[in-house]
Amino acid sequence: MRRRVKKTNEFGLDRWRYGKFLKVCAKIVIMQADPIGKFNEICGLKKERTLCVQIAPAVRVALGEEFGMPIGTDVTKKLVWAMRKIGAEYVFDTPLGADIIAMEEANELKKMLEAGGPFPVFTSCCAGWMLFWKRAHPELEKNVCELVAPQMALGALIKTYFARVSGMKKEPYVLSIMPCLLKEQEAQGTMKDGRKYVDCVFTTKDIAKVLKSEGIDLKNAPEEEFDKISGMGSGEGAIFGASGGVMEAALQNLGKMLGEKVEFKEFRNEENMKKSTVKIGKYTLNVAAVWGLPNVDKLLAEMTEGKVYHFVEVMACPGGCIGGGGQPLPPTPDVVKARAAAMRKYADMLKISAKENPKVDEIYRAFLKKVGSEIGHELFSSRKKN
Repeated sequence: MRRRVKKTNEFGLDRWRYGKFLKVCAKIVIMQADPIGKFNEICGLKKERTLCVQIAPAVRVALGEEFGMPIGTDVTKKLVWAMRKIGAEYVFDTPLGADIIAMEEANELKKMLEAGGPFPVFTSCCAGWMLFWKRAHPELEKNVCELVAPQMALGALIKTYFARVSGMKKEPYVLSIMPCLLKEQEAQGTMKDGRKYVDCVFTTKDIAKVLKSEGIDLKNAPEEEFDKISGMGSGEGAIFGASGGVMEAALQNLGKMLGEKVEFKEFRNEENMKKSTVKIGKYTLNVAAVWGLPNVDKLLAEMTEGKVYHFVEVMACPGGCIGGGGQPLPPTPDVVKARAAAMRKYADMLKISAKENPKVDEIYRAFLKKVGSEIGHELFSSRKKN
């Protein structure tokens, strides 16, 4: 019998095993074969629907590459202008949804710590990881956080809270611009009332094609801010797109809930397995952040041998969402590093946390009432029954 020679790619991942998983993804992913035609179809609905676009942070540090700009260029404000130019009535910042999820996730972790488990708590915002554990490790269901991903959380808020406060007379149509090929599959999920959280997803490469077809040169485009009514996400929400960012945001928010000041920056690097021990109040937590799904099995093997982890972040793609399959290719280590650096620079520029974000405060006071509320559970739980 011929033995398979183990070969690794430039990120050190087993090519055969990782490639096998990607082929599975390719079979189920719902791709926009004709994003230009699809966008024209969406614009044709504007008499009946209000077009609301949300933009993920990983998109904004990669899209410029499609227009000849240096790797890692932040095109956030140019893209906001461009989306309005081609027909968006409202443009939303996906990190606002990430802020909400960071606070809700910290609350879930707090409840687990108070109850003594089950551990570890795994994050739930990566569509590739969610597909992987359901197929390869269904026994982990009790450990995976029940919260939806940030795009879904923001989609729910657009169709409920923002539709009301903005006085939208037509049902919102939510278009997400995402770095991931699997986000369209994720977006098939529905809220309790049967409506989809998100109506359509374009990847970074999809929206580049649409903009070019509309004659927009992003490199020379003017800049605009997000809509005042929607506000912006915080720095904690912005770093969700890089490996370690979800962990950073959740731990810092957990600290605030426990009356502790926590500044967790240890995972701001591109290593594919990051581990640390952090003390927050009376709790000492073993935490890890991994990207590349074969590394999950390495972590699980450690746990089988007795290693205890309390909180684990998992991202499927190289470096996290910044290396997603919907981004300009190839996501080499240098490209991933440059995109991550740009995202963290943008996050640090914002200088506020999720809890300090005035728009987040408004949403909780006026709509959700509190972190962990019943209405929050109805909107943001991925395992509710419709």
